[in-house]
Amino acid sequence: MNRIVSESLADVGSKPSPASPTVLVVEDEAMVRMLLAESLRDAGYRVIEAGNAVDAIATLNQNRSVDVVFSDVRMPGELDGFGLARWIKRHIPKMLVLLTSGWEGGGHSGHRCLDAPLVNKPYSQRQVVELIDCLLQRHSAMP
Repeated sequence: MNRIVSESLADVGSKPSPASPTVLVVEDEAMVRMLLAESLRDAGYRVIEAGNAVDAIATLNQNRSVDVVFSDVRMPGELDGFGLARWIKRHIPKMLVLLTSGWEGGGHSGHRCLDAPLVNKPYSQRQVVELIDCLLQRHSAMP
């Protein structure tokens, strides 16, 4: 299993406090994953990285302190992003999931049944940070 997990904090920008939300970034393209992870760290989030859905599930089974999963839809391996989102909804129903896809149409049929927002690629790191901020604010405001 090719497992890529990183929890290091960026030396630049705001550093997460112990209470900072944790985002699991699941993306098979290493450069895309690393750039987004760096932007999220700069925005004050703790970040864990996984290169595929199977590694993400292993991470979630070991670390239930993750607040949001941001996952690409199309990834190699046993599960794609939709499969990961379904697993999360079945095993950790309160976990927030945000999906992304550069695939034409994003695979909307798989998306509709998941109740997870879908961000089209290409996206800006700032856009993702703002969406995660918004998801967390909405979730904390819920009774």
